[in-house]
Amino acid sequence: MSDTVLRLREVSKRYGRRDALQGVSLALERGEILGLLGPNGSGKTTALRIAAGVLAWDAGSVEWGGAIAPGLEGLGYLPEGAPLYDALRVDDMVDFAAGAKGLRGAGRRDAVDAALAACDLDAWRGRRVGQLSKGTRQRVGLAQALLGAPRLLLLDEATSGLDPLQAREARRRIRAGAEQRGTIFSTHVLGEAAALCSRVVILREGRIVAEHRPRVAEDAVRAAELEAVFLEALEADADGGTA
Repeated sequence: MSDTVLRLREVSKRYGRRDALQGVSLALERGEILGLLGPNGSGKTTALRIAAGVLAWDAGSVEWGGAIAPGLEGLGYLPEGAPLYDALRVDDMVDFAAGAKGLRGAGRRDAVDAALAACDLDAWRGRRVGQLSKGTRQRVGLAQALLGAPRLLLLDEATSGLDPLQAREARRRIRAGAEQRGTIFSTHVLGEAAALCSRVVILREGRIVAEHRPRVAEDAVRAAELEAVFLEALEADADGGTA
């Protein structure tokens, strides 16, 4: 089985007159947590929506490795804002997502139980989603994405709005089992990417302007190193140079 989970080749997307993505190429390997960074409007969400198979692209190609097909159980996708139904109980919300992924029977029940346990949601199973804090809602969204042990996990601003303790717990859950899948983690918070990602790609105005692999282990040093790479890449691109 190939270790390449996802490959984008010269992918472009336009919204009216605006280029959201311009010839983006990247490959994601099993075991990687790839950070997708960039200022607001750089194309991060568009790239993730295309990778999840929920948005058509205008040019280029997208290849999913192994048995992954968009919308099926080989894919886990958490859009920004964790769209949830407030009237449902937590266990019903995750079960609904399992059904949408095509899980059935005992395997579906086991997958729901495993996802709830992985995100420490057992105590919240009977609570209505609309009664949850933002941090707990994010955990429900992450539980849905983790259903069925996906080979490809796509997370759009998964730690946005969380306090430091909640963000640390979210990173722990994302790392758990990461060696068995490929993960893309989109964020605009450099410290989050530095703490979590084995490689980062930096987007600006729909183009990749830099790629970086952290060289040190300490989170604070990794964050400072990444900040320097990020700012240098954006400044060079703004000046018409190459990063």
